[in-house]
Amino acid sequence: MRSDEEFAHRLQRLSWDCRRGMKETEVMLTPFRDACFDQLDRAGQEAFLDLLDYSDADLFAWFTSNERPADAALAAMVDAVLAHAASVS
Repeated sequence: MRSDEEFAHRLQRLSWDCRRGMKETEVMLTPFRDACFDQLDRAGQEAFLDLLDYSDADLFAWFTSNERPADAALAAMVDAVLAHAASVS
């Protein structure tokens, strides 16, 4: 888990970190951030921030269900992002 100082710094960068080189990943992350991030508990927020550390190629593979992250918390966050996307489309 991040220190409180590092966590606060990452929160300041959250909007920027959701901007991606692949539009396909950005359109999944940004709406989830806008609608759901503030309602997550600290562990959920940490998992979302961890997700943002992965490459667009990894995120794209996870969001298109071609692959799953090995980490259970990341897999749960991918599921949450996908569920949110399905609920608004």
